[in-house]
Amino acid sequence: MPYLNWKNSKGAVLQGGSIRAGTEVFLSGENYDALPAEFVVRRRFGALMRKHREKKDLPITEQVGNPLPITPGGEGRGEAGPLVLRTPGRRVKWRMFFEDAERNNSEELHVSRLGSVRSLGVGVSEAELKADFDLTLAVDPHVELSLLTPWDSGEANLLPFLRELADDVCATDENTDESFASLHEFLAEFLPDAPPPGWSFEIEPDEFDLGEGESDSFSIRVEAPSPGAAAFAVQMTAEIDGELAMAASDLLVVRMPEDGRTVELLGDDDLSGDNPEDLKPEQIEEPEDTRAVAAS
Repeated sequence: MPYLNWKNSKGAVLQGGSIRAGTEVFLSGENYDALPAEFVVRRRFGALMRKHREKKDLPITEQVGNPLPITPGGEGRGEAGPLVLRTPGRRVKWRMFFEDAERNNSEELHVSRLGSVRSLGVGVSEAELKADFDLTLAVDPHVELSLLTPWDSGEANLLPFLRELADDVCATDENTDESFASLHEFLAEFLPDAPPPGWSFEIEPDEFDLGEGESDSFSIRVEAPSPGAAAFAVQMTAEIDGELAMAASDLLVVRMPEDGRTVELLGDDDLSGDNPEDLKPEQIEEPEDTRAVAAS
């Protein structure tokens, strides 16, 4: 069975996880009986964005740039690249993997300007939800965490981030306003102007000093004593070289059903998402759509 790995510029294997946008990487394959001609880089959308695209009859993965030709490197081995990892938008994260013609695939890299957030588990007790997350940084400055919600103002408001997501997941024939209107309609029930009665959100801890590639954990507690639903995201903020850098998690939703039995966390990709190898052929973006470009 072939093995596909991302490698850095020094030839070391990247095991997947968080990596900073702008990093140069190589695509490596080995253990082939017959070396393929090229690798194709793809990105996978987050859980809620996949559902949004499915509703619009759009594939849930997308090809990134053009196929990369493979240079033979020995018996059963080959390498493509270099490839400079890029993401669009101010805070958007991309999950990127690559595959060959037989759909053997690499691990995913989570590409962003600062780092990535991964779920560790969710606990529920009556009207309270506690979600634990792993934070892995792709850089090494002091990072602050905050929550984006539909009812907060300024930098804490979720809607500007939704516009970034809409631009990121839209069809090629949609303009910015159309894509935002479509996503807003899809999420409308999760975008209240004010928190449902008695609801509160708390994130702790909310500051970290970690080295590049290091991880730590944090928790989000939600009190949801009344029926309702709200979308939110975790925002990361840091100062790098005198400039403000930001990134955000996938979009999540907390919901307390009308029966009031138990509060739920929706859109958690790490607990319910597909892996690249689990995707069906009809869910894969066809090669002719290369709207997303890796190097720019």
